Amino acid sequence: MMGSSTHEANGNHHDRSDLTQIRGIGAVRKRWLYSLGIDTIAALAQASADAIEAQAKSDGRSLSRDELEEWIAQARVHHAQASLEQAESSHVVEAITPIGDSKPLVSDRREAEGEQLTVWNSIASFKVDYKIRQVDGKVEQRIIAHHLETDTVESWPAFETDLMQQWMRDRVEVTLRSLHVDSPIVAAPIVAEITQLRVFQPHHMKQPMVVDKNSPIFPDALQTTEPFALEVSMRFTGLTEVNQEKQVAYRVQCLARNLATGATDILGDVTAHVSPSNNSAYKVLLPSLLLPQPGAYRLKVFVTLQQAPATLGQFKVPMLQVI
Repeated sequence: MMGSSTHEANGNHHDRSDLTQIRGIGAVRKRWLYSLGIDTIAALAQASADAIEAQAKSDGRSLSRDELEEWIAQARVHHAQASLEQAESSHVVEAITPIGDSKPLVSDRREAEGEQLTVWNSIASFKVDYKIRQVDGKVEQRIIAHHLETDTVESWPAFETDLMQQWMRDRVEVTLRSLHVDSPIVAAPIVAEITQLRVFQPHHMKQPMVVDKNSPIFPDALQTTEPFALEVSMRFTGLTEVNQEKQVAYRVQCLARNLATGATDILGDVTAHVSPSNNSAYKVLLPSLLLPQPGAYRLKVFVTLQQAPATLGQFKVPMLQVI
């Protein structure tokens, strides 16, 4: 009854926050989730899988862990897409029309231009695929995004919707900067760039291994029996233009993908602060990382600013051998 009344109030518009948009959730499961206080897709995206699983067992409901995690992953994708659309809409300039007897604020020519600006034009198109597969009885989930205008493709583990959202926003920002429209001047986002990675494994190597944009592959293998540390060097071009007084938080994440199995794990995740200084170099250390299984891995390191508009900085190591 709750769902039908909402649809009636909205006419023929599809309620994008309705839980039944998630594959596997019907009317019965929707009512049960409502009883847990999870009444929108955004709420499901932020929900704890452990808490829902425990409540399902308490209520005697048949709900597998894999199915529950798939619900949450789908919800995060839906929520990220909705947030992106909201961000895009904020860039649209609407014409202001005088009301009543008030005097016109712009000339007839400007009004005509304003009317043209109210037409919605597509400037960025994305195709997002949510994929799953089974490897050795374990369900793996990935998100693949395709920017149609540039034919650029990127992928992430299903739980990394924040990275997908930032990547899509970066594509939109690049397109907006290339448009020659008479719109308000918007400050250019900060450019985050990872310039170098250094790996330390003290008992195995006398000197740290170094990679950069010119040489992105580590020259030697790591040992499975010993933790290693990863030092990330980066720059934030344009940081002083945003805030010259307060410190800015940034987050660094390192993901490792096993090239044989396709499994992806988060090796390290750290948040630090920097004092604004344009083009200065910053370093952060991710200690005690471990790859317990031998094989070939692909590393991806990401850096994002937490309190300022910035492009997503990333660095890919195509292959790292672990023995």
